[in-house]
Amino acid sequence: MLSFKQEYYLPTAEQHQQALISNLQDDLMSEPEFKSLVSNLMITDSGLEAVFAMSLIDLKVKQMNQHNQKNYQELINDAVTAITVLNDEIDYIVDVADEELTVHAVMQPILAVTTFLLGKSPIVRFCEEREEKDLMTRVEELINSFHNTIRKSKEHNRRPH
Repeated sequence: MLSFKQEYYLPTAEQHQQALISNLQDDLMSEPEFKSLVSNLMITDSGLEAVFAMSLIDLKVKQMNQHNQKNYQELINDAVTAITVLNDEIDYIVDVADEELTVHAVMQPILAVTTFLLGKSPIVRFCEEREEKDLMTRVEELINSFHNTIRKSKEHNRRPH
């Protein structure tokens, strides 16, 4: 259940931010849509799963100096929107590829080739950039990396071998 929890309360602004982040991270990690996204992206490491959940908290948390219901709601709404956009986009990619295939059968090669093209996992890059870029910019870049991989694969397959 997504809910504001007073027990995360701490006195200073920085501690308020950390309490807000912890509250959000805990709630996101128990959310079924988040679990579905983690599965769709084939995140199997629990440490990366925790970092990924934290990475779904928008950069604007750094301007918030209160752990309260209003700030929690604003950030959880942003995170849920990002999760929904990513899950919907993955569903779209799978539908276009072949409705008969599983999500993993479609996403595994896309993630592998994207990792090769970027020089690192697109999920790791998404997490690493959480301090520099707002959430929806990172979501768009992650989606674009998948579509660039698909486009490059199609171009490669059209060339005579």
